[in-house]
Amino acid sequence: LAAGFYQRFFHGSRRGSSTISMQMVKLISTQRSRYEGWIGKGRQIFAALQLERSWSKEQILEAYLNLISFRGEYRGIA
Repeated sequence: LAAGFYQRFFHGSRRGSSTISMQMVKLISTQRSRYEGWIGKGRQIFAALQLERSWSKEQILEAYLNLISFRGEYRGIA
């Protein structure tokens, strides 16, 4: 996350700066636009912290691997 902010501010390039928990928040959200921009990134961090309080890391990773899309047409790793 810190590396993504550093790249953005000092080099102007974009780079992924979301943890798996943060990406899960977006995947399970019905209002993904809430997490756009700088304020949205703050909301996403807060929501990820809340998610980590109620789900274990193993549960977050399992859900992420089951929901993430691969090549746009496949869902999950099964």
